[in-house]
Amino acid sequence: MPADGSPGAEQLIRLQQTVGNAAVSDILNVQRQRHRSRRGSVQLIGVTVLWRASNVFVQQGPTCSAASVVAELAIRDNDRADPQHHLIGRAMASVAAYANAHRAQMLPALERFIIDGSNRRGERLEDQVIRQGAAHLLTSRVLDPLAGTGGPVGDRAAALATLSQALFYAFLRPDGQPPSTAEVGRMLQAIGLPQPTGGAVDNIRFSRFDEIFSNSLTVTLPPGAAVRTTWWVRRRDNAHVRHVFTVGRRRSSGSYYLYDQGVGYGRESADLADLRAAVMADIRNGDYWLATFQVTPEFDGEANLIPASPP
Repeated sequence: MPADGSPGAEQLIRLQQTVGNAAVSDILNVQRQRHRSRRGSVQLIGVTVLWRASNVFVQQGPTCSAASVVAELAIRDNDRADPQHHLIGRAMASVAAYANAHRAQMLPALERFIIDGSNRRGERLEDQVIRQGAAHLLTSRVLDPLAGTGGPVGDRAAALATLSQALFYAFLRPDGQPPSTAEVGRMLQAIGLPQPTGGAVDNIRFSRFDEIFSNSLTVTLPPGAAVRTTWWVRRRDNAHVRHVFTVGRRRSSGSYYLYDQGVGYGRESADLADLRAAVMADIRNGDYWLATFQVTPEFDGEANLIPASPP
């Protein structure tokens, strides 16, 4: 550490690269399943592979709480067919404005996030390092990447990755934990997607795999709406963790889709039952990581409505 007590560049870089990721870095390692065999391509009539991953969005790191919301924004951007992606540009500018207005509240959550990461590694950081590390995260992950955004988007994939990362850090809970279901409404508002009305019908819990496709929100979805779904996935080390992805309906065609931004996986069908069959076939063939059973009774699946956007 320099004589003035500030953390050196090497220490800050290490914080940026490793904080909070040591215990979960392999949970959503996108490379593991993006390059897996597609031998399970489903031959059911009317079932197609959803957009190629590069045309939708693949998250980087364990950020599914925020990345699932950004994935839905990306899908709606696809349906709009806007070559300059104004929907994404406006979302980036909105999150930048939110972060600038709430930086005083964000810094304590980022500090807690750093402390938790260092505790998992068995390290103890000085208070000044924690404070400056939090300020560095806020600047490098949220404010600087979003500076000057709001207009046409050039590199769509890079913009979505930047937005997802910024949204994750901007909406950390006060205890430093990743954004939870309670933050979904505020995240939707921040990126310009409609918020649920807040009624019980907009958020339900379930305990069986089949309910991913048969819960009351999903079976009654109007075109253009989606359900942010939480369920279990199996990592390559056979450990099971909770993960968030999207089940929805295309506005343009009314077809149903499941898109998982964690591994760039997607399936689409005009029929919800065929969609389920396609996903099941991929799971059986080892081409998709979704678990078919509830791993721990204490944690139910969740379905959270994302209403359709205005035309």
